[in-house]
Amino acid sequence: MNDKLSAECELFAQNRHDIGKAFKWEMEMEAAAAALVFTNAGVNADIEKMKECRKILEKKTGAFSSFRSSCMLFVLSKMALSDSPEKYLDEIIELYDKIKKGTVFDNGYMVLAACILSEHEGQQETDVVIEKYKEIHKLLDKKHPIMSSSADIPFEMQMALCGKDIKVMEDEIEHCTEVLKKDFKWDKTAIYRLAHALVLTDGSMDDKCRQVLDIYNAFKDRGVKYSKDSAFTSLAALTGLDIGTDELADEILAADKFLAEHKGFSGWSMDSKHRLMFAASLAANVFDKNSDDTGAVLGNSLAIILAEEIAVTVMMTLMMTSAAAASSN
Repeated sequence: MNDKLSAECELFAQNRHDIGKAFKWEMEMEAAAAALVFTNAGVNADIEKMKECRKILEKKTGAFSSFRSSCMLFVLSKMALSDSPEKYLDEIIELYDKIKKGTVFDNGYMVLAACILSEHEGQQETDVVIEKYKEIHKLLDKKHPIMSSSADIPFEMQMALCGKDIKVMEDEIEHCTEVLKKDFKWDKTAIYRLAHALVLTDGSMDDKCRQVLDIYNAFKDRGVKYSKDSAFTSLAALTGLDIGTDELADEILAADKFLAEHKGFSGWSMDSKHRLMFAASLAANVFDKNSDDTGAVLGNSLAIILAEEIAVTVMMTLMMTSAAAASSN
């Protein structure tokens, strides 16, 4: 395994262990998603600061707030990384309130969207971005009411921030869905969500679709079936990286093997397809073209933002699905 990726895996595994030990009552996937945030920042998880942040969060939000549901550890990790956790939370809550205004239901996906928007505050007019997001959400929800869901919200916020014309993005999503459904016939919704993520990356949509197929087939050739559920979206973070497809697949599988040997990444804690997703997320960090020779990220790397966003979205979807299934029994 590449030395930088090996170091990244070690840091991720340690962060996952420390967070899981400190927050025993939270879901395993939630701890892993929070660990990814610290790992992408290149630091060890600050557990004591996370605990202090939880006190702030509990003081400022209600017991049934979306901030204290499936995305709580993610929010705590973001707070812990900020210079002023309380100020950061106040900003996120304010953005969240603006995002959910006019909607019947709120959820953790809107919290994630608020966190994404906060990363860009000061670069663009916030109210303008939120209006653009709502326009995108309304357009896509109307056009694809069956395939659209709340899980699209973080990607739609990123789309509102990327500077592309809405019609151009709509056409690219349609084109990508049509192109990929020829090879991936099993789940049009998964392809549709992948298209949302691919819109955010550089290059022509045809080239990116080809890369997705090449990466998927590279895993298949090695006897590994990449996830066909919500984690399928994570393939988007693997396009446009500074590494060949075959080498990338080998590196990700080596990272996956490393994680499998550590507590929290196998058995009841995490299945193999989601462990592979996290291994892919770490590889996106290491082999991103916007990293320097030491692996440090230069600016807000889209590959890392996407990998983090996808991991958290998948984690929240899994938790919400499990909760819904439990309530129906």
